[in-house]
Amino acid sequence: MYSWRTMATSFTLDSEMQKKAGAKADADGLSLSAAVRLLLAGYVSGRITIAAVPATEAVVVERIEELPMDASAQKLANRIFAAANKRHRE
Repeated sequence: MYSWRTMATSFTLDSEMQKKAGAKADADGLSLSAAVRLLLAGYVSGRITIAAVPATEAVVVERIEELPMDASAQKLANRIFAAANKRHRE
């Protein structure tokens, strides 16, 4: 179950990555922080794997598939993202 209790965290991005990620998130109707939360949720749930491997063994992911959602799940996700984006703007 989603917990509305939150904790602030910060990290450093180079300016070019921040601009590109922010533009992509904006095009998808998300804030950059909402996009990062989605990635972390996928990582925690096991849908996204991050592994430290030697560069010669690294796999580059070209595209992350969209997760299928029924209408009620999509409405819930939209409400959560809208609330998170609203809090982010305040």
